[in-house]
Amino acid sequence: MRSIVICIVFMSVVFVGRAQEGVKFEDLTFEQALKKSKEEKKLVFMDCYTQWCGACKVMLNTVFREKEAGDFFNSRFICLKCDMEVGEGVELAKRFGVKGFPTFLLIRPDGTEQHRILGGSSSLKDFIAWVEMGARKETSLDYLTKLYAAGKMKKKQLRDYHWALYHAGFREKDKEIMTKLAEKLSNKDWLREDFSFLLGEIKYGDDRFKYMIENLSSLRKNYKEQESINSWLYSIYGVRLKDCLYWEEFRTKEGLEKLGKICQEVEMVGMQDDERLKSAYMLANDCMKKDAEKIVLMLEDTTFREKKSYVRLVLSLLDYMSDKVDGVQARKVVESGERIMKQLDMQDLKEVIEKYKR
Repeated sequence: MRSIVICIVFMSVVFVGRAQEGVKFEDLTFEQALKKSKEEKKLVFMDCYTQWCGACKVMLNTVFREKEAGDFFNSRFICLKCDMEVGEGVELAKRFGVKGFPTFLLIRPDGTEQHRILGGSSSLKDFIAWVEMGARKETSLDYLTKLYAAGKMKKKQLRDYHWALYHAGFREKDKEIMTKLAEKLSNKDWLREDFSFLLGEIKYGDDRFKYMIENLSSLRKNYKEQESINSWLYSIYGVRLKDCLYWEEFRTKEGLEKLGKICQEVEMVGMQDDERLKSAYMLANDCMKKDAEKIVLMLEDTTFREKKSYVRLVLSLLDYMSDKVDGVQARKVVESGERIMKQLDMQDLKEVIEKYKR
């Protein structure tokens, strides 16, 4: 019994110790926090939460308990947390237009809003970077909003405004800013990692897309984080390949030519081995070669079979090729297909395999 008590006491000490190391939210009213921020010449960092908000609890019980969080926030801000559905929080929610939770506000000593962040992050490093952006006047949401209204923004400021709007959750305004920024960028700007968030705005086949692909090696050299480029290429070619296959464009001569062109482009940009694209690329390539045996053998892969849309696609491709293969390959398809059917209960596969026996 004594050992249990000691263990409980020890855990309590550890928990209290961690809490003291983390962010110290002060027991102040909003006006008291403003007064203290004026005296200490600091911004108020206000955590706007609700009792039912799961993400709010995660931030409070994990991220804000880290020592690094305390080191950063306690020396720079007057930290305040306020339930937006209780007491003065109800009026503060109306005053600052807080509608999503958690919302984090950086407030000046005069009670005006300098910056906001909608939603938290499991990464303290990322969250601190977002807060630092808002704490700097020149990159804060309020400053950039006023600068944009005055029509005085340069490319770098439009980029910063995008991130401020993005983290604040103002997506419609953010789309407007991204469009404005895209119009200002030079060809070389498009190759810079600073503007990687605009990659998704590039449309397959347009002049900008062609320029980016022609200069892919330069694009990769400019990026420390290659995954941004790979994700963009996947979003482009993955959609094209799957559309061609799922809509069965391969059943026409024009569709096959289109599929072949996409496969060549996938190889040209070096994405044929990307795990996200690999299955669709292999199916498309085997379709081009009319290699029905390889296609049916893909069903032996458990991971592949878990994607029901791919299984339907295999059946469609096998059906399409049933009258386009020679006798030797037809026998191989039947042999492999019947072996697979012994392992799997696939009535649809049985019906397709019957066509190869004719």
